[in-house]
Amino acid sequence: MKKLTFLLFTYFIYAFSANAQIKINEDTLSMSQGLKNGFSVEMLQIAPEDAGKRWAKYLKKYKGKTKKSKNLTEWFTNDAKMKLISNNTVDLYAVFTPIQGGTRLIVWYDLGGTYLNSEIHGERAITGKKVLYDFALATKKEQALAKIEEEKEKLSQIQGNLDKLSKNEIEFLKTIEDLKAKIATLEADVKETKSTQSKKQAELQAQRKLIDELQKKLDTIK
Repeated sequence: MKKLTFLLFTYFIYAFSANAQIKINEDTLSMSQGLKNGFSVEMLQIAPEDAGKRWAKYLKKYKGKTKKSKNLTEWFTNDAKMKLISNNTVDLYAVFTPIQGGTRLIVWYDLGGTYLNSEIHGERAITGKKVLYDFALATKKEQALAKIEEEKEKLSQIQGNLDKLSKNEIEFLKTIEDLKAKIATLEADVKETKSTQSKKQAELQAQRKLIDELQKKLDTIK
């Protein structure tokens, strides 16, 4: 048991130093059964209702039945099997209250007439804290993964837009090359037309001169 206590203690020292944002508090707090010793943790960027549903899902591994009380804000878990906390089944009460930027979770462990307490239960209370810590950590990781997927979707959209722009650029460049070729053809046509116009202009002047000469001959006939 001493070895287990040491391992749990070592786990918490490491866990808290690795992720200082997650802090487990212990205090006497009010709940449906009166003032009882409980444990709390603050979780950011999550709504109370969402946190409650995640909590119910998280506790399935302890085989207890979790449901939200109809007339209360508490979530009650009946007959959870937590051997490191008690050889008997454990009832859990959980309350999710909104705080600025997130939710505060408070959990009470009913061991059957007494509630889990660090002063009385020692290493079992460390396990109780670990349950909250692991839940908050798992939730945080899920949120991080969800955020990554969200950003990946944005990345995919940006990549799609970039690919479309690249495709448009290729089409635009091709159009420019086609237009350049067409302009070159038209410029050659213009040059040829100017040459033809010059020839026709010369023909026109020659024809006019011929007509003038014929007119002069006509005028001399009497």
